[in-house]
Amino acid sequence: MQIEASIRRLEQRGRAVNRASLCGLGVFIAFVLATMPLQSLGAFESQWARMLWSGCGLAAMLITGVLTAIYSYRYRPALERAKGELLATTIAQLQQQVAELGRKVDGQRA
Repeated sequence: MQIEASIRRLEQRGRAVNRASLCGLGVFIAFVLATMPLQSLGAFESQWARMLWSGCGLAAMLITGVLTAIYSYRYRPALERAKGELLATTIAQLQQQVAELGRKVDGQRA
């Protein structure tokens, strides 16, 4: 039971990080797509506006990359490892239960 609860918590954290990275990707794409209409409206005539817009777009891209790396190198392998351990534990418990049932059946025959 403790393994299952830890897997659930790990899955929740992993989903949150993955969701945040997808949101970051959406923000970055929105920055890229909004550049042309804003340029045509003259929003980037001043130097600081261009620098601010570029900086926000780059920050969104970097944050997305960091979150994706965290998910890929921390949560995904940990989840796979934890699920493998849960499977091994479950198989071991099933083997014990089968052995106990076999002893009970043998005891009733005798």
